Amino acid sequence: MRYMLALSMVVILAGCAGGRAAHGPAMGVEPGMHLYASTISTHEGNTITEEQQPFAVHVPKNYDPREEWPMILFLHGMGERGHDGEAQTTVGMGPASKKKPERFPAIVVMPQCSSEYTWTSEKGMAHIDDVIAKVMEEFSIDRDRVSLTGLSMGGFGSFRYGAEHADMFSAIMPICGGGSPNDAEKLAKV
Repeated sequence: MRYMLALSMVVILAGCAGGRAAHGPAMGVEPGMHLYASTISTHEGNTITEEQQPFAVHVPKNYDPREEWPMILFLHGMGERGHDGEAQTTVGMGPASKKKPERFPAIVVMPQCSSEYTWTSEKGMAHIDDVIAKVMEEFSIDRDRVSLTGLSMGGFGSFRYGAEHADMFSAIMPICGGGSPNDAEKLAKV
């Protein structure tokens, strides 16, 4: 399993390599882990319901908002669902980016899926949409170097979300997940 995670990081970071162009939101953001909230809106008839769901962002030590940075979106597995904003940082990219931050010259984004749904559900996909939009607005992200990965339930989410938004990603690396053979053609373009 460690070998697969290490191999995944190599593939994802290869997608992060390259130059950075001048750009600029998020002045004064400190390096390290930060907690934010996503808003998920659902419509049933004439009723609109909004729900807040946390996500964490790891900012690299040398983050400079005048440069564009690669982004790695990590989707956790079933066991990290909830609303605490921390469980999703205890597996995969979370401990890796905390333990060896110099190995991750990227904005690492870790949304937390609610225990009431999965990444492949309508709410799960809406949460990912909102998180990406907020991170793109808040941080200086190079849109040509956005990678997607996930473990287990997050692997399934990576396949599904990646297929629906293949033009958004420079690399997709699901781990221990599955997808639809019907999405293979879309995913092959990444």
